[in-house]
Amino acid sequence: MSLPKLQKVVIVKDAGPNASFSIEEIELPTYSDDEVLVRLSYSGICHTDVAFAYGEWNQLGFGMMGGNCTPGHEGVGHVVAIGATVSNLKVGDRVGTKWLRSVCGHCHYCKEGNDHLCRERQVYGLACPGSLQQYIVCQAFTTPKIPDSLSIDKSGPLLCAGVTIFRGIKMTKASSGDWIVISGAGGGLGHLGIQFANKMGIKVIGIDSGDKKEFCLSLGADHFIDFRTSANAPDEVHKITGGGAKGVLVPTSSRSSYEQAVKMLGPAGTLVCIGLPPDSCYLPLELIDIITGGYTITGVNASSLKDIQDTLDFAALHDITPKTQLFPMERTGEAFEMLKDGQAKGRVVLDLQ
Repeated sequence: MSLPKLQKVVIVKDAGPNASFSIEEIELPTYSDDEVLVRLSYSGICHTDVAFAYGEWNQLGFGMMGGNCTPGHEGVGHVVAIGATVSNLKVGDRVGTKWLRSVCGHCHYCKEGNDHLCRERQVYGLACPGSLQQYIVCQAFTTPKIPDSLSIDKSGPLLCAGVTIFRGIKMTKASSGDWIVISGAGGGLGHLGIQFANKMGIKVIGIDSGDKKEFCLSLGADHFIDFRTSANAPDEVHKITGGGAKGVLVPTSSRSSYEQAVKMLGPAGTLVCIGLPPDSCYLPLELIDIITGGYTITGVNASSLKDIQDTLDFAALHDITPKTQLFPMERTGEAFEMLKDGQAKGRVVLDLQ
């Protein structure tokens, strides 16, 4: 296959509050013996990308910390070249990128299937250019395959938003008939969480702004609470569920969402922390409450390759489709602004073709 010498990439300039976005042409990246080169067709944009670009987490020591970079980690496309030692992939395979660019493959965490906890992990868009470009290099043995039944332009959001909320739901140990609460239910993670839970027989209370009510209900939410108009969202949750939820998932970066979430738990309930507020956030939950209530507080930190493949396979089996808003590369800045302002319904995706 003949490859071009140049590709288009999205560059975030001067990462921070005054960040700007440009489209530039650069040479294709080079790949090693254990890597593959992928021609990306689409890439979702995650709130993490937004936080990196605008420096929302700089004070936490987590971000681009100024300078220029290419963000993104929800890319999907086809393998166009393989390294000399690659045996699990071939040219033409439909694959995707993910949060982690690479792991060591031989540490305790990698060997036990928790490769997302590898101490040597590298992150796309931080340690190396991310998926908002036309060609990208991937570590072959950690690259997930996209099932044939999934639409290529809809698959990207499953690689981060999808697997994160899918894994979070499983962490609640909720089963058919149980109630869970999803804050930011109309967003990139939340709208997928509604669909996953619905297919598992789990009942969902979605919390978001009122303009997303019909969107959430159409996806299968059993109840919706408008956080802007509700006098007391935790009380509403307790009335609906008859004593509190089995699990509460918070994929938003709002401190108030966390403050209310702990009050929505039922006995032996689980709070799943996903979104990261821009500054320190402490849960208003006393130790005596955790002990007497039997609560579990946990979080989702990326996901293993197995988690991602399980998510893709579940979505393919149950026909779960991310709801997306598609933007050309030239409108990257507009897409980021929409996400920054919380105006997007579902997931925003860039067309990289």
